Amino acid sequence: MESKSKKIIDFIKSLFLPRKMVKHMNMSFFLSLVILLIASCLNIVTSNIRAGEDAEKMIQFPSMHEELPEDFELYSLTDRTKKMPALSVQAGSEGYTCLTTETNGVYQNLYTNSDGKSIDITVVVAKDVDVIKEDAIKHIDFFEIEGYFQQDKKENTEYVLYVLTHDRIYYLFNMDQINEEGKSTKAMSNALIFETNSNTGELKYYLPKDQSELSLNEYGNFDTTKWTRLVSSTDELDFAATSEAFEQLKAENKIEGLDYSAYEKMVKNIKPVTRHLKEVDSALHPCVVQYFSLTNNGLNFSNLSKSVKTFQTEFKNALVIYEAGNLKTNALIFSAVINLFFPLFLSAITWLMSRSFYMNKFRQYYAICSLCFAMTTIIALIAGFFVNYLELMFPLLIIGSVYYIVATFRINTLQNDDENNDDKDNKDNKSNKKEPIRYAKISDDTTIIG
Repeated sequence: MESKSKKIIDFIKSLFLPRKMVKHMNMSFFLSLVILLIASCLNIVTSNIRAGEDAEKMIQFPSMHEELPEDFELYSLTDRTKKMPALSVQAGSEGYTCLTTETNGVYQNLYTNSDGKSIDITVVVAKDVDVIKEDAIKHIDFFEIEGYFQQDKKENTEYVLYVLTHDRIYYLFNMDQINEEGKSTKAMSNALIFETNSNTGELKYYLPKDQSELSLNEYGNFDTTKWTRLVSSTDELDFAATSEAFEQLKAENKIEGLDYSAYEKMVKNIKPVTRHLKEVDSALHPCVVQYFSLTNNGLNFSNLSKSVKTFQTEFKNALVIYEAGNLKTNALIFSAVINLFFPLFLSAITWLMSRSFYMNKFRQYYAICSLCFAMTTIIALIAGFFVNYLELMFPLLIIGSVYYIVATFRINTLQNDDENNDDKDNKDNKSNKKEPIRYAKISDDTTIIG
């Protein structure tokens, strides 16, 4: 029994310890390939463990959407008496699912709960914008996307923006804001709305060159897209603006309750601007999804005009399923590359460089490589409960490669060890060897006295 358990322990050690892996170096190429195939499948299992959870964190959903009352409705931004018309999607004549509605427009509403927290929902319906035909979303004339992004974010308010085009829906949760250190406060998915220096990547800031560039957007804030004087984030307003000019601006835009000191405070808080933004997808990517990808996962677009709460719940579930599917697909591709193609490439390189060593056949290097990468799969299975596989794959690739290089080095040095052992044995044998007894020949004329 003891010898059997020792054999099991020795076998397990031979799977992990580089010097003991030599027992498996003559494993067949087919068996090595099977080991890597199993490892690839296990890595896919690892990616599926957290796919839904990772997708939900990646997309960022408003926390208040479940608090919306059932009778919460959206109204036209220009005419608050008009409710959002009925929306639906259906199969188009060209083989893809498309939006069907009679009216373009912008629809919005704000809900505030008893704790003073709010959710601002805006839906832009642009049924004539066709991404498939245009290759990119062109500027939507009836909605000032830049003004939406540049409005001052109100405290304790979540912002939700949907843009429904002919064939795709665009989703953005919360406007991107820049903190005092000049860093984005939200995910990179919507950080592209700001103009940057192409050489350094730093944000660009602008001020008006004179009062002629002072105007307000539809949200009642200064339209920074009209400003043309490039400055730094620490600069202050220093052009010749008078209180009379400001009063004229107030009169033209019918602004109530805003004095000159408040205006100065607003303008001195310089923010980066998107002076050349012309396409919606530049700002909203990557949450851009074709309609059929969501309707196939249970989303009913007609609920947007019936029950916004129901629509948001269905949208969240459908988008999580969709993005989780993308994560699984990406994991499948990367797992195949890391566990099937890369070991083949790595084994070939080391074999070509090391054919004069202890291991001199390609299948020997491939066998050791399969064991090393299979061991990293065990690490992935354990870590997969805590970390997204796509975050694990590169460190595991490095670990597997280093592990393989160390293992092949240790095995290839066995040849030198064997030679040293042979020399030592020869010396020991020589020192312990007794001289044979030599007998002299007796001459023929010797007389034996008896």
